[in-house]
Amino acid sequence: MLSNLLPLKNLWIRPLIPLCISMGFGIILGNIFAFDFKLSLGIFIIIFFISIILKKIIIGILPIIIFFLLGYILIFFSLSPFLPKNHISKYSNKDKYLIKGQVSSYTKTSEKRKKIILSRLSIGKNKLQIIPVTGSIILTIYGDSNKIKYGDKIQLKSKIKSIYNFENPGRFNYKKYMNHKNIYARAWAKAGNVTILNHKKSSSFFMEPFIFMENYRENFSNYIFKIIKNKNISQVLCALITGKKNGINKDLRNNFAKTGTSHILAISGLHLSIVASFFFYFFNRILCFSNFFLIRGWTKKIAGILTLFPIFFYAFLSGFSPSTRRAFIMILIFMFSFIIEKEDDPLNSLAAAGIAIFLLESEAVFSISFQLSFVAVFFIILGFSFIKKLSFFKKRNFKTKILLFVFISLFAILGTNPIVMYYFNMVSFAGIFTNLIIIPLIGFLVVPLGIFAFFIFPFFINISSLLLKSASIILEYCILFINYISQLSFVWTRTVTPDMLEIICYYMFFAGVFFILNNKKKKGLICIFSALIIFSLNGIFWIQRRFFNKNLYVTILDVGQGSSALIEMPLGKRILIDGGGFSSISSFDTGESIVAPFLWRKKIMTLDSIILSHPEADHMNGLIYILQNFNVLGFIKNCDKKQSSSYIELMEIIAQKNIKLCCRKKPLP
Repeated sequence: MLSNLLPLKNLWIRPLIPLCISMGFGIILGNIFAFDFKLSLGIFIIIFFISIILKKIIIGILPIIIFFLLGYILIFFSLSPFLPKNHISKYSNKDKYLIKGQVSSYTKTSEKRKKIILSRLSIGKNKLQIIPVTGSIILTIYGDSNKIKYGDKIQLKSKIKSIYNFENPGRFNYKKYMNHKNIYARAWAKAGNVTILNHKKSSSFFMEPFIFMENYRENFSNYIFKIIKNKNISQVLCALITGKKNGINKDLRNNFAKTGTSHILAISGLHLSIVASFFFYFFNRILCFSNFFLIRGWTKKIAGILTLFPIFFYAFLSGFSPSTRRAFIMILIFMFSFIIEKEDDPLNSLAAAGIAIFLLESEAVFSISFQLSFVAVFFIILGFSFIKKLSFFKKRNFKTKILLFVFISLFAILGTNPIVMYYFNMVSFAGIFTNLIIIPLIGFLVVPLGIFAFFIFPFFINISSLLLKSASIILEYCILFINYISQLSFVWTRTVTPDMLEIICYYMFFAGVFFILNNKKKKGLICIFSALIIFSLNGIFWIQRRFFNKNLYVTILDVGQGSSALIEMPLGKRILIDGGGFSSISSFDTGESIVAPFLWRKKIMTLDSIILSHPEADHMNGLIYILQNFNVLGFIKNCDKKQSSSYIELMEIIAQKNIKLCCRKKPLP
């Protein structure tokens, strides 16, 4: 046995945990550092032969090294794939081309535009010169393009542009994110210039099930909007059942985030767990009528196997998005551990799910949904390993069930708070309370009613309609509750972006608490004091750099066509000049996506002044989000005025927040 060869036997009590961690580190380091592949392979071969010579010293860590290198190799091929001569990226940034392709993504639609992914491409200067190319492009269509559906073969003429990043410190690497999806170029067209060549038909057998799935989802979504007239309710209900959440009103999405319930809007482990619980109970009750299965003790195992089919069917029909796929894999692994009677070791099962996800999608480790779900489940497992020892929770009554539910929310929130702060710069203080009400109502009433209506829709449309209307009544009160709670000023707050050292300190602190609760006080105290000391030193360094710095720094932000700059004055004063911006036809907000994250990363929540050079969209539109989400002491502009909706909104926010306004008669130099 491998564990008998190890000097560190405890490492292999749960063997999949160190393997999952090492594989994850391999992926992360491979993403950060561009190692030479041949050199890495040579190092691995050397380590392998050394481990054979020094068996008892190194053979124990050999699997960890193997999984680390496996993670690196997987992300290496994802980041540096071989691109053939006829790859779409070779045609970027040149003249206009005639483009033919098939819609291979579920459309992301706003009121003025639609984004789709085109694959199976052919391009050329004209119809006579058109040739097939590899790779995919992301296409933006402006105008009414509702006729274009998943699976359609379309034709258009457009320039092909390479995907680029906004080159700002700490910016999101959009190019790498799209390359992970095998998308290396972009194009755009007006709806009237796009021709549908073949409607919802595919020459690929592989795509036919996905075309069927999208047709089913689309028909069901349209039916929801037809019978439920309240737009907010129908959009949320559509998101809960079919996974189509792009149509949800932005203000409503923000209200869900402020109350700590935004996770309910995305089809994830919660929804699949509800489906799994229902069908497992259903199959188990039916199998209990069979003496054959009862005598052999097979009822629960077979019920678990049968449950996998409706889970997969629901995940498939709801779009099989990356987050849904990962949730399905996690539930599949946990169900498999239950079937083989290994459910008493959930951490090992979680690690197995992590390895399976990394093997299928190495880039998943960088996904926000994966990080949130994985850490939440990890904290829930650790938390329950402690509270299940308490005598109070050994009782099976209504009070303990409520408390268990509260602790699930508490552990999940404690685990994911740093990640939420890092990506969303927000903390909700109402999460435990709101989830206690919203999850039972939406998770155990609205979602099951909607899913059942989803399954029977083609066969019993009247019953499906009745179920949807019942779900909408419950959902209406839930949305009213969410909107009311979100308006309370004390339920949420904006936060700066924690750096990696601060996040590590946070988890070190809770590791210490966990050790103490499990009677390992020495380890616990070391973790807690180390975390507090490192956090304090890091804070002192930041205070010195922010408030006692005597230098002047100017950062020019890349916001596209317009401009934006941050002036950092000696002794802590901060001035922002312009905020960039795009025209109203674009849904991209430079303030929300570029300027605000940059300020939060520099731990800036207050701006002493904002200067608007002139009220044009590419200088002004990004400032609206900044004024809404930052403490701004003064606003300086010239006397130019504009009758655009953006300018009117900007001035209204300044008036509402009582920001000191200074108008210069002469233009700013």
